[in-house]
Amino acid sequence: MDTVNLFDFEARARERLDPATFGFINGGAADEITLRDNVAAFGRYRLLPRVLMDVAAVDAGVRVLGQDVRFPVLLAPTAFQ
Repeated sequence: MDTVNLFDFEARARERLDPATFGFINGGAADEITLRDNVAAFGRYRLLPRVLMDVAAVDAGVRVLGQDVRFPVLLAPTAFQ
């Protein structure tokens, strides 16, 4: 099973975690309004492919809280930290 998108990561987590832990991490509080809003907001992101562009010197780095980050994928502390 290839992991190529967020739904794949969710499926992998469901396979590996016990049900109570997965439910706690995957769920939201009360009526899960914020959870649904976050999923909807993420769904509005679109990637704009750039074809035939020079990619010899691509730099995806950013500066976060005064630190240089070469690859801007971050994970904040979440459930059970």
